[in-house]
Amino acid sequence: MKNSSKRSLEIAANLFLFQGVFGCVAMIISLLNGKIDIRLDIVCLFLGYGLLIRSESWRRRALAFTIFEIIIFPVLMILVFFVPHTVLFFQKNEPSSPLSLLLGIMWYAMAWWQYKVLSDPTTQEICNGVDA
Repeated sequence: MKNSSKRSLEIAANLFLFQGVFGCVAMIISLLNGKIDIRLDIVCLFLGYGLLIRSESWRRRALAFTIFEIIIFPVLMILVFFVPHTVLFFQKNEPSSPLSLLLGIMWYAMAWWQYKVLSDPTTQEICNGVDA
């Protein structure tokens, strides 16, 4: 049981790192295009590293970030896909594709999986150093 929880924790950490790298790349591309784009995804680099070193405080931060993502993501999906005019930061000139909706649903499912992994008592024990 602990081995599968350790493996799940490593996968969750790598997903956070991937999200952070993706955010950095997107920010660099926007800077090269002359735009300033501050992305919240950069925080995921630190969260992923903290999970890889099995820090309890970073696990709690990652759990809080995941809960925030689970709450905010559906609201943003509704705004982006179903509101036909400019809303907040989004400028929507054309309809969203079904592929982007599918990717959004997959991203949301991944956030729920990360929540399940990070809130698991075995994961808490691993990050606390119990029988690590």
